Amino acid sequence: MKTTTLITIGAASVALSACPAATAATTFFFNANQSYVNSGSSPYAGSVQLENFEDGVLNLAGVTANGGKVKGSGSKTDSVDGDDGNINGLGNQGHSFTSGNKKSITFHFSGQGNAMPTMAGVVWTDGKHDSTVTFKAWDKNGDFIGKIKVTLGDLVKTGTTGEDRFLGLTSNKGISKIQIASNYAGFEIDHLQFGYALGLSAVPLPPAVAMGLAGLAGVAMMGRRRRAAA
Repeated sequence: MKTTTLITIGAASVALSACPAATAATTFFFNANQSYVNSGSSPYAGSVQLENFEDGVLNLAGVTANGGKVKGSGSKTDSVDGDDGNINGLGNQGHSFTSGNKKSITFHFSGQGNAMPTMAGVVWTDGKHDSTVTFKAWDKNGDFIGKIKVTLGDLVKTGTTGEDRFLGLTSNKGISKIQIASNYAGFEIDHLQFGYALGLSAVPLPPAVAMGLAGLAGVAMMGRRRRAAA
């Protein structure tokens, strides 16, 4: 089951909370505190490009990866739950994208004309127990926007989907690349997605409320504009 064209995503059944960045409220990061079972779990409203890797390759127009490879179905594969047509707590029958022997994957966006995506994210699906996971983003000029830092990963390595979490952002600065990294190699992600019109199905929470939610203890946001190497 492969999606490489625009899809329309409606409101998520359970809203993900977002925490605004410090500058001008132009950027929102999603903090990985809600589970993700299919494209309907996405916080993005409207039309986005979705790569679910179900044809065995990363071939979605407008994005390339620096590192990583598609992982086919198998007893230890952890795809997004609904990619096999059933939401049953297992991702063995779908495809994921693994970092292999590296500790990070960077996705670069080519844009549409002069426009760069304003929404971008991925779903963490598997990794070592209590992994330190960092999601970073850079704007259209290559300047560092900010990051999310959380602890993810359970003790199960048989494709269960309880740990699947969305990490992403929206930014009217334009997004040239995103990176997901772990302190352990061999993690898996799925449902890479991006779009060009700001839109949220989740309602962003005020910073004081969002920072009090479970899963945000490790979130670090950087309001300073600076260049940072991937």
